Amino acid sequence: MMFLAELLETIECSNIDQMQHIVPKLYKRVLRCIDGSNLHVTDRAMCFFENDYFLSLTSTYKDVTYPILVPTIVELSEKHWHKILQESVQAIQKILKDINPQAFDAALKLSEAESKPYLMN
Repeated sequence: MMFLAELLETIECSNIDQMQHIVPKLYKRVLRCIDGSNLHVTDRAMCFFENDYFLSLTSTYKDVTYPILVPTIVELSEKHWHKILQESVQAIQKILKDINPQAFDAALKLSEAESKPYLMN
């Protein structure tokens, strides 16, 4: 949890234009935390989506972030292991859709081959 708090502070101090090279790894790590088995880590990772800077980063790099986030968030919104956190994931899904409905829909329509580079593996 401390790692996530420090990570959020670090990215808030960074220039959005200089974040492009770490965006894929950052978003995959946040998703791993959301999909993890530790309730506190999952909850802390979801707090990233309450941060305006993180949401701005998400929007700025939507061509990369949405294909990483959307398929997993949609899946977790339907079957997250913790019911209360599942509702929080549904709220994240709504946030992403509200920020950019076109990017959200496009990310859902990616074929398996197109989405392979964005997978969390």
